[in-house]
Amino acid sequence: MPPTAIMIDAVSPSHPPQLSVWQIAAGRIEDAASQLEQANDLEAAPDTRLLLGMVARQQQDYPAAEALFRSILVELPVQRDVLDQLAIVLAAQPGDQKRSQALQLVSTETTPCSLETRARCCSISDAYRRPKTRCAGR
Repeated sequence: MPPTAIMIDAVSPSHPPQLSVWQIAAGRIEDAASQLEQANDLEAAPDTRLLLGMVARQQQDYPAAEALFRSILVELPVQRDVLDQLAIVLAAQPGDQKRSQALQLVSTETTPCSLETRARCCSISDAYRRPKTRCAGR
């Protein structure tokens, strides 16, 4: 029996387009955004929203990235990669409340963030000279 070819739609509603992962890594953010928005219109899957949030973060659209990451956490509350991304975008935004939320996320023992995220959030906090805030693990 001859092998059967399987065609994978570039815009699959159940999986984020794999090409967009490569596009993000290659710095082709606009191309990735366009493809991900098309996939998200078909079905707002958490993986697609995570990638859209990462695109928004790279474009420094922190409120959009925050909204996307929070929407995922409503469905899937304990997702470390999403929590890491949320902490980074919160720390990058102006305002003590956002930075405080970021530091709270990285210092929560029940949902530990990666050491890289802790370092980013703590260094952003340090840049704003918050001497009373002690970063977890530092």
